[in-house]
Amino acid sequence: MNNASFKIECRDFGLVFKPGLNVPRVIITVQHNGLNPWVFDGLITPRDRLSAPDLRVMPIATEIFRQNMGKVAVIYNCIPRTILDTNVEEEEAYADPRMEKYFHSYHREVSAMIRAANDEYGRHRCCLLDLHGFERQPEYVPGQLYDVILGTSNCHTIRHFDDQNQKEWERSDETLSQQLREVGLSVFLPGYEPIRLRQWRKENGPYLMGIDLPICGPDNNRDFESFMAFEESLTQEDKQRRDAKSPPSTPDDYNGGYLIRSHFGEGVAAAIQIELSPELREPRSRGDTEGAKKRERFIATVSSVICSLQ
Repeated sequence: MNNASFKIECRDFGLVFKPGLNVPRVIITVQHNGLNPWVFDGLITPRDRLSAPDLRVMPIATEIFRQNMGKVAVIYNCIPRTILDTNVEEEEAYADPRMEKYFHSYHREVSAMIRAANDEYGRHRCCLLDLHGFERQPEYVPGQLYDVILGTSNCHTIRHFDDQNQKEWERSDETLSQQLREVGLSVFLPGYEPIRLRQWRKENGPYLMGIDLPICGPDNNRDFESFMAFEESLTQEDKQRRDAKSPPSTPDDYNGGYLIRSHFGEGVAAAIQIELSPELREPRSRGDTEGAKKRERFIATVSSVICSLQ
């Protein structure tokens, strides 16, 4: 299906919504809101891991697409997550070998969209937004109920420096988070240091992630000399007590899966996994609920950020 303003094209994994003429600046992926798994009962071997679908995410992606004709594409995986998960390493993605081609086909589509944007606008001028839904609030922030959780592999899928203009990049995750908060949504914005690691450091002192990435002091200072000065100030007993514990390697919850991590290096300015709460994804049939109002504010704000892209 197509007209002058948009196209809907079939792929072996599902559907692609894209502008009729323009090259999209924003690529939205929807990976876990596919068909009901019972469609494939007895036909396709399911994955060992049981994974719930991200219900009612695709309609939100479609509405963002509708409000931003010409700037946005949506790549929709219709295959249920219980059979094919395109957001994990390939060895975990499927049990049935017939799913291999669909795994690669989905990721080739994402890569092709990024290449087209790079050719049209230059490298690092497009964004990849991976849309999901979450059911469980993060346990390490008791009492906090988030509407939106942003995942950037702790800032590793956000570009920080504009090579073309030789200046610090305006971080799109911070811009999006700030504008969502301004319309009354509760947003988790990850920092460089995972929450659990920060809590460990406050109790046990600085740790060294690697020779190029020391973490020092309560303010998350990355100066190596400060780190070494702190180390030298510790007594042997202090060091033994601290070294008896190992910093947790657990990242923040919903911190970004395989898709944003594997495609960030292809030339996008930002690759962000966006997790939406159950309330924000309430069915439209429930009427004018608080969740419906939050959904509309989320869509309008994302659309406003997209419209501001230069």
